[in-house]
Amino acid sequence: MLAPALTSPSNGATDQALSLTLDWQDATFAVSYEYQLDDDIAFGSPFVSGSPSLSQAAISGLSYATTYYWRVRSYDGVNYSAWSTIWSFTTGTLTAPSLISPANGASNQVVNNLILDWGDVTGASLYEYYYDTDISFSNPVHAVVTVSQVSISGLSNNTSYFWKVRSSDGTTYSPFTSVWSFTTETGVGFEENSELSVLLYPNPASESSTLEFGDAADRTVCIVNSTGMVVNEIRTTESKLDLDLSGLNPGVYMIIVRDSKETKTLRLIRK
Repeated sequence: MLAPALTSPSNGATDQALSLTLDWQDATFAVSYEYQLDDDIAFGSPFVSGSPSLSQAAISGLSYATTYYWRVRSYDGVNYSAWSTIWSFTTGTLTAPSLISPANGASNQVVNNLILDWGDVTGASLYEYYYDTDISFSNPVHAVVTVSQVSISGLSNNTSYFWKVRSSDGTTYSPFTSVWSFTTETGVGFEENSELSVLLYPNPASESSTLEFGDAADRTVCIVNSTGMVVNEIRTTESKLDLDLSGLNPGVYMIIVRDSKETKTLRLIRK
């Protein structure tokens, strides 16, 4: 009995999905098939194997940027054929995030509690971000986080910063995004002279706290923990907003309120 002829993915195929179908030609007299898939060409410990009655097998759970080898043999109910030739394919790389804000080339950015924001990436569980005053990132500030936005502080006034992000599934990293830049505000910044009226009470608080604004307008409220991670972001058009703190650990948080013109930061203690 002849070994099956493999059909797809084609031998040496690249940029393959993490879920795909192995396909081969029907073999005369075959009642079932045995296939093996491994990232080791010697098939020392096959990643998956099976004995389907059809001439294809659905595969999932593959890793990014990995070369896999596969082979198939047919079975007539008594004997197995020889193994097919070994084919290989390589999965695609994890996608880089899309940067969102500050917009590339943005100016007059706050020096404290500035939000770096980027899009979520399917399959990513971690993100690594870098920022530096040098476009070559010779001495960057960088960290790995599990969310797609962070709050950064301690920036210098009237200074250009460059930033980039890459995603990870915990094993491999995507390429970095393109490098974006922003320039910080001159002087102490408008936050010290803000006309944005915001009351926060009670503070300290246990289960909830209330933000009261001077008027009803379109605003964004971010709750940032002591590591700079944005733990909640809320958009409101009301003059009052109740904050649910029940899911937060006790500690100090920054409440960042933004409207179309201004930003104001308040300190909240969660008891």
